[in-house]
Amino acid sequence: MKSIWDIVSILIAIVLCSCGIKRQKETYVTYVEHKSYVRGGDDYWNFYDKGEKYEVLTFRPPSEVVGEKYIIIYDSLNPAVKNKIDFSRPVFIEGERTNKTTCIVIKHNACYSIKKEKNILVEFEYYVNGRRYESICAAPLKKDTICYNVGDKFDGEYWMENPKRVIIYLDKPVK
Repeated sequence: MKSIWDIVSILIAIVLCSCGIKRQKETYVTYVEHKSYVRGGDDYWNFYDKGEKYEVLTFRPPSEVVGEKYIIIYDSLNPAVKNKIDFSRPVFIEGERTNKTTCIVIKHNACYSIKKEKNILVEFEYYVNGRRYESICAAPLKKDTICYNVGDKFDGEYWMENPKRVIIYLDKPVK
């Protein structure tokens, strides 16, 4: 027969373990539209969890392309309130038709944190069927972040339905 202390110890272990269970989940969020009002406006994004649709209002996205997708991190117990779009992680989902391109850095901000920023911004150009496009990406700032130089080339991928939606792969330089 177990003593009361054995039972209390087991209950404490269960409580401690349950506190460590992560409620954080990831999925993708889709840019839907910008509604402009007298003072700025709201950007509408949608994501789904367990078949339920959630709407996120946030600031203007980097490229303003309807259909653009990013990873969203949210609380599985409160997805409507506790969520954050990670603008450094754009994605294409299965079934989206994409094609490759080469992206060339044309401008970047500082490669170190200013005012506790978590990302650096890299502006780049790329060509699709002879037409020039420009875009901006937010690259996560890490301890080993390197500075990107104007003229650096990287692999990229664009959405065939709208070439303005593009992902630059800063970890895949073109030699």
